[in-house]
Amino acid sequence: MRHAPGRFMKRAMKRVMIVGPTGSGKTSLLKALGIWGQDVRKTEAVSFGDEAVDTPGEFFDMPRFYHTLITTSVKAGVILLVADPLKRSRHSSRFAHALRAPVIGVITKLDAASPEDVDAARRSLKNSGVSEIHAVSSLRGDGMEALGERVRKLRGCETE
Repeated sequence: MRHAPGRFMKRAMKRVMIVGPTGSGKTSLLKALGIWGQDVRKTEAVSFGDEAVDTPGEFFDMPRFYHTLITTSVKAGVILLVADPLKRSRHSSRFAHALRAPVIGVITKLDAASPEDVDAARRSLKNSGVSEIHAVSSLRGDGMEALGERVRKLRGCETE
């Protein structure tokens, strides 16, 4: 397609980067959002897709790898910081402030967690510096529409 002089092509959509503990459902969440075309499996290295960056949970679980997450966050337009309410792991204080793109907190496995576990995950995300938090179930679809709309907006996607 040719463009008239002085016209600019539309900006490419920004990638979504997902960060969180091992086994928290990061890849499943990307798949449920429709931005990850690969199979859901254990992520063993930082994986770049056309629309997303999937990170291994070990990079979040071990603070010695935080520099990799921080550096990689430069490639993202939005970051999903995931909390697994079934594990009750704590997020590092103010970790979200080190990342180089807007951060949305996501509590996964809403279908399997108790309200107390969801509250603990919410507190952990707030401790990490996240102000916007969505609770979702990738399996049942709870909360996925609102999260998807927010992610599309931050990525600069047009809505129909």
